[in-house]
Amino acid sequence: MVAGRAHGPRMTNPSRLPSRTTHSGSSLVGAPPGRAALQRHVLEVQRRVRTCTGCGLCCTQAYNSQAILPWEAARIAAYLRRLPDARREELLGRARRAVSRWKLARAGHRLVQYTCSFLQPDLTCALPLEAKPVACLSFNPLTPDACDQEPEWFERAGAEVETANRAAGLPAVRRPIPLAVLLAAGDGREAGPRAGRGRRRPPR
Repeated sequence: MVAGRAHGPRMTNPSRLPSRTTHSGSSLVGAPPGRAALQRHVLEVQRRVRTCTGCGLCCTQAYNSQAILPWEAARIAAYLRRLPDARREELLGRARRAVSRWKLARAGHRLVQYTCSFLQPDLTCALPLEAKPVACLSFNPLTPDACDQEPEWFERAGAEVETANRAAGLPAVRRPIPLAVLLAAGDGREAGPRAGRGRRRPPR
């Protein structure tokens, strides 16, 4: 089951909009089989159906309630650590503002709709293919003018995340992406007094 989802709007004139997905030739190296298959599927969808158009709607408060486990948050935090200091602080700053604006630290176990802090002003995603959560990767164009979640693609990759999360001894608590990433990055300034309680340090 997808924990948090973006309900896909119908979109027209996709050729006028930029692609949202970025990727590198090494994005599949070291990826677990389910995630590697999902990433290949995303690239095939973009080739066969169309690219993600960059409307950004699935990442906004109108549709998005994605919540991720600490293991995936640690993957994103590891990517951020490889960025230049200024860019990393910019993205962490956006995450802090999102947590504050959408009151994500107070969500508890409720799914909260919010605009993802990694959605950039030009409506592209700040995360490359290899750093994106599997729930985001499994939300794709199904036809030239409609997008939706693909649970069958999420299930295998999502199970790998759950297994890795357990193996690392991390809590099985799903949190909104900006909050989860701040906690994984060791930045609790906007996480709230309860959000980080009982948290172990995520793997590097």
